[in-house]
Amino acid sequence: PEVTMVLSGMTEDEHISENLRIAGTVHELPFDASHEAVVKRAKETYLSLQKVPCTGCQYCLPCPFGVDIPRCFDLYNSKYLLKQKVGTFYWMQLGGVNGKPSHASLCRRCGKCLEHCPQSIQIPNRLDEVAKDMEGPFMKPALKTAASAITIYTRLKRRTRGAKLNELVF
Repeated sequence: PEVTMVLSGMTEDEHISENLRIAGTVHELPFDASHEAVVKRAKETYLSLQKVPCTGCQYCLPCPFGVDIPRCFDLYNSKYLLKQKVGTFYWMQLGGVNGKPSHASLCRRCGKCLEHCPQSIQIPNRLDEVAKDMEGPFMKPALKTAASAITIYTRLKRRTRGAKLNELVF
């Protein structure tokens, strides 16, 4: 009952029909000036803290260079909206330690993402901002070190596990 608006992505005619049917079942709740003032203050605060107005729709994907555009923007916004310390988290999630790198500085400004963004975000420019703010000069060397350490740890763990199994068998 507290939901006052639903944003729905629609890619097929059936989605439009379903959304219209559902919208017809909604009943209005009272909304007075005090509610409006609270919403206005919340919106102003949110917009003043948000760095990139990305909704995470993922229409900009796939990036030909592997950038996880929505995740880059999500972590960047979290740093300012939620005052989270996301630096290391950003490095680990997008740096490729446990997979393929997908961080902001991989962007080559091809513009493919711009064609699909419903928010009209200047994605390459904003990814430049993310890279400057979130990556810093030590990210790539730190990621290489972390990836090497994880590889060594994994290999040692496999060998140790194998040695213990051999001891048990023989």
